Amino acid sequence: MLALSKKENLNKRVLDVGCSNGILLHHLQKMGFDVFGVEVDPHSSKMAKNIVGDDKIFTGFLSDSPYLD
Repeated sequence: MLALSKKENLNKRVLDVGCSNGILLHHLQKMGFDVFGVEVDPHSSKMAKNIVGDDKIFTGFLSDSPYLD
């Protein structure tokens, strides 16, 4: 279960593979998580970038993303 306190969630990262329009990431971001997403569909990815931030979403496949490390 996710902690509800923003303080407890600071510095915790979440990667959503197949993040669609980013709505889950948006809610997690509001809870204090550092969020990142990967989305193949350019239209959905653009919507997610508008919601959570351009630098938080990678458009393409997970295998090509910077998040494998």
